Amino acid sequence: MQQNEPFSQLYLRFTDPIQYDYEVIRPVVLFAQSANSRSQETEVPRTTVREKAKQFVIEGMLGLVDQRSTAASDRKVGYPDPIAKYILYLKHLYPAIHYREIARIIENKFGYKTCRIY
Repeated sequence: MQQNEPFSQLYLRFTDPIQYDYEVIRPVVLFAQSANSRSQETEVPRTTVREKAKQFVIEGMLGLVDQRSTAASDRKVGYPDPIAKYILYLKHLYPAIHYREIARIIENKFGYKTCRIY
């Protein structure tokens, strides 16, 4: 790919979002083009161009991977097993128990805050 090939034609051949990000920052990193002018050519905000170029210089190609998707998948949903089992035990013993009462019991017994207690 040539340096002076227009971005509007170039991006039609991309097959991957990382490739798109790389081609946005390639002239900035390799040919010292300013982030402002590259931003105008690609219609990507200049702060994004700068940030992507910085991440690329620091981390290489892995710096271009979208970190939001990996952070979201790392979050655990639910309670730790001992707490979840104890909640089920409480609901089995006292079916009419309120959630705020369960939250208080869990906090007192395990020190685990589930929510604000009003």
